[in-house]
Amino acid sequence: MSAAQNMFMKKLLGILEIQLRFENITGLIVRYPLAKAKVGGIDIMPMVVQKYYKAIDMELDVPYIPGSSFKGRMRGLLELHLALPLWDPAGKIFQHIIPPPRPIRQQPSQEDLIRIRLFSEYSTHAFNQLFGMNAIHYSSLIEIYNKQPNLLKKKPEEYFKEIAPTRLHVDDFFPSEEYVLKLYESKKALGLLLTLDDFLEHKPENRVDRITSAADPRDILRVKPGVEFLGKASIIFFDCDYYDRIKEYLKLFVTGLELIEDTYIGGAGSRGYGRIRFRKVTLSLKKREYYEGLENSILIGEYDTLKDLRANLDNIISTIKSHLEKTYLKLEQKQQ
Repeated sequence: MSAAQNMFMKKLLGILEIQLRFENITGLIVRYPLAKAKVGGIDIMPMVVQKYYKAIDMELDVPYIPGSSFKGRMRGLLELHLALPLWDPAGKIFQHIIPPPRPIRQQPSQEDLIRIRLFSEYSTHAFNQLFGMNAIHYSSLIEIYNKQPNLLKKKPEEYFKEIAPTRLHVDDFFPSEEYVLKLYESKKALGLLLTLDDFLEHKPENRVDRITSAADPRDILRVKPGVEFLGKASIIFFDCDYYDRIKEYLKLFVTGLELIEDTYIGGAGSRGYGRIRFRKVTLSLKKREYYEGLENSILIGEYDTLKDLRANLDNIISTIKSHLEKTYLKLEQKQQ
């Protein structure tokens, strides 16, 4: 295999599955965008989906937290925590992004220089490799390097040794089977059916115009406090991640969880909505051999609080690396 081919090829070491169980301790809302389109409907209501629950053998309409909302909230908080530069070429929504560098003419524009600087300094940052970034054209980097090599900190091939597809994947979060079963049985004991209303609470709000004192009342449906949600996140490890990045990714992810727990998720967080507490975090590792039918999933650990998870993080990282070592060395030998 040529050096050029090896530069672009990334080999799977394993996938760490992280099951997250948490409870909202204040009312929570991820807004359903079409609520106002319903005649006679509530002004603001949460996202709802129909889901089958095996524990009660029923399909229910339940509130849920989209994986995109959870991942996006974590990403935004970590951008602030890491003090990453924010940029948007349209000047509308500023966030930390890596815009693809464009081939430059004789004199690069200011935007070209910003694009190249962001790529040069941050494309291989653990944050961007964990959360993902725009696809980069290798030919564009080559052209930039050939014309003005001082604009890039490294040679183009050095960047592509580390760049790989998005590592962090986040699923949607739904009320857990255990919570739904408990709620179902309490309703059944009263001779009542379990419905969407049992997951929600009505909260009237009012906004007053400071000039005219005119009232602007609104009705909000939000997830009531005490609902237990369950979902999963996954971190993909490639061969290029083995030495340092496993540690960096895990520490970033745990910091992200802590930031969410200490702030909020969903809308109206500055008004007390969306406070959550993680009740259990379970980590399981599926090595490359798992997907070849040669090994089972490996339980890394279960932790009841983020404090426990943080206290054991160094040991978790060491355990994961020790499990992946044989796989990594085997791939290294094949490559040689």
